[in-house]
Amino acid sequence: MPEEFPNAEDQLLKRAMALRPRLMAYVMSMLGNFDLAEDVVQNATIRIWQNRESFEPGTNFKAWCFETARRTALEAVRKQKRAPITLDEETIAVLAETASSAEGESAPAYSMDALHDCVAKLGAKARELLQLRYAQNLSCQRIAARRGAGVASIHVMLSRIRSRVRTCMLKSRILGTAS
Repeated sequence: MPEEFPNAEDQLLKRAMALRPRLMAYVMSMLGNFDLAEDVVQNATIRIWQNRESFEPGTNFKAWCFETARRTALEAVRKQKRAPITLDEETIAVLAETASSAEGESAPAYSMDALHDCVAKLGAKARELLQLRYAQNLSCQRIAARRGAGVASIHVMLSRIRSRVRTCMLKSRILGTAS
């Protein structure tokens, strides 16, 4: 057991669980699918626990956890080849690099502010669709039934909306403002 956790292995698990909301936001930003992100974070947490002996004392525990989550997300993307994928592996790598280079507690707030600004720039129908999918956690099938649309068309609309938000988020990260 690493010296950083000399008396109780549950300290590692406690620290990893404290990071769970941030890991969830990170993975969600990569995958764009709440259910898949939850599975990935759960699997990443299991891997963190299983690989606890490989954590090197004196290194950044948070970065180690985020790297585990990134690798788990990449595996999920590879396994989901049939399903619509929000981001490709290269984009995930860029987001991972950006997230790992952010320091302190201000990084998640900055990302959430940028996300809020970018979503606010969408039209009312796009925001409503995001609300149905992510806030109400409705499946594309249920949204399609409610709107009298085809499931494929809902997938396409959500993909386009996520693409617009992603582009805005990347611009805000590069330029320092949501544009």
